[in-house]
Amino acid sequence: EVPTIEMSHIYVEAIRITRALGIQFLWIDSLCIIQDSLEDWEREASRMATVYGAATCNLSYFFPPEDAKKEVQEDSREYTPCILCRPSISTTGVYATTFNFRSYWMEEDKWPLLERAWVMQERLLCPRNIFLGNKSRFWECSQIYCSDVLGIRGGNLMYKIAHFDNADANCSPSASEECYERLEFLTSWKVLCRTYWMQNLAFETDRVIAFAGIAEAVQRIHNLTYIAGLWLEYLQPGLLWYVIRDAHLPVKHPTDHIPSWSWLS
Repeated sequence: EVPTIEMSHIYVEAIRITRALGIQFLWIDSLCIIQDSLEDWEREASRMATVYGAATCNLSYFFPPEDAKKEVQEDSREYTPCILCRPSISTTGVYATTFNFRSYWMEEDKWPLLERAWVMQERLLCPRNIFLGNKSRFWECSQIYCSDVLGIRGGNLMYKIAHFDNADANCSPSASEECYERLEFLTSWKVLCRTYWMQNLAFETDRVIAFAGIAEAVQRIHNLTYIAGLWLEYLQPGLLWYVIRDAHLPVKHPTDHIPSWSWLS
């Protein structure tokens, strides 16, 4: 048992929110995985598709724990503009306010959280996400992405594993419509792999296992054969990848045990 007074503010807040939602169990990786135990880490890391896929909701902080403020979460209604025209998934809204709500904490590309590979896996696998830790809260699920300040926002719903339900990977090449669905699946997979490769990891050797949960979930949906970042059923197009050399980006070498024909190498 760990006294709450000795816990990180992030953990205490997660416990408070979990209780407020009426959920009985809370899983925190740094508490539920034995630290400095390679054996326990390997066992738990291989179960991420089950842990996050079966979760009710995932709580994520915009910014790393060391940047989180210990003050009480601000009431976002102080920043809520007058909505002149309500936004929808396809159109932006029109607002009237004296507050500049286009702040860094409302733009995804400014969130350090979403630069992490493990977080990308959590976001994809869990059916629902609540993003916390600043002046606004965001909700994301397989159908909608919204803010308590701006309401519905467009978002990119490809960051949910259910996105792959819409593309049939097992279709027959005889029908043009089915071929289109197969192409849609391969395109989505390519975008997913490219996005994942750009994410950061504390240990580059985690690159393969941090992707394993995503692959397992997609494999379960389409009953495909996963081999080192590719699908056996689509091996030929999967081999059509190349590296764009950028002097500003470090070369990543996750492991020596991945074949050179895989993009994970």
